[in-house]
Amino acid sequence: MAKSKTPPPALAALSGRLTQGSTSLTALNSRFNHSFELALDRIEPDPAQNRQHFDEGELAALADSLKRVGQLSPILVRPHPDRPDHYVLVAGERRWRAARLAGWTSMVALRFDGDADTAALVENLQRVDLTPLEEARGLERLMRQRGLKQQEVAALVGKSTVQVSSLLKILALPAVILSDLGSDIGAAVPRGTLFEIARAPTDQQPMLWALARDGKLNVRTARQAKEDGVVPSPAPAAAPASSRLPAVRKWTRSLQAVKGAGLSVEEREQLLALKAAIEMVLAEE
Repeated sequence: MAKSKTPPPALAALSGRLTQGSTSLTALNSRFNHSFELALDRIEPDPAQNRQHFDEGELAALADSLKRVGQLSPILVRPHPDRPDHYVLVAGERRWRAARLAGWTSMVALRFDGDADTAALVENLQRVDLTPLEEARGLERLMRQRGLKQQEVAALVGKSTVQVSSLLKILALPAVILSDLGSDIGAAVPRGTLFEIARAPTDQQPMLWALARDGKLNVRTARQAKEDGVVPSPAPAAAPASSRLPAVRKWTRSLQAVKGAGLSVEEREQLLALKAAIEMVLAEE
């Protein structure tokens, strides 16, 4: 009797799917796009991407995660308008950058033919928070390009209308504040405090921002300043020791000059009083 041959793995897999019945066969004719492996050098970032700053530490941590557990979800891409067989990222630029950092040459991708702006913004919001300025610019761009109202864009990104309104007010802040927000300087200012500054009268905003940037303003004090119409002045910085004690060297020279010359009762009393004052200052240190 002839031995039965073991079918090749690909044929065995196909035979298995055929024997599973019509339920599994519907996946072959699915209305959904299927993921595919795509070389990283055939992918380009979207020049209109909302996120412009990528933290190197976060990318390194994500690269380590990719090495340990692999890619858990595909990146979204669309065909490049000018380069055949190339694609533009719709969502997943952090993962694409991290994959290159990890030494990968390809990733799992999913072709996306829907609204790229909406997909990119929503994907970013769901994964890693954009900075308030990046978020505001993305929302404004989405509204402008798609002709959406605040209520409509709020529904698309899963935020309240109040949140969207607060974010958009950031864009009206003075240029110097927007410059700080686009750098690491503004990262330490809480969102709530930033929103209060954006709602403040224009003439109050620079001083409120200066206080917030130095960690001297919170939501409560910002609201109080707006209600009172008076912005608290920043506490003056402590003067350096050299400027606070300009006479120390002069005193030292004077004391050296009278040493051994004999002191009157009045001079001795003055020096004892000075000694007591110096000891009191030193005791508080």
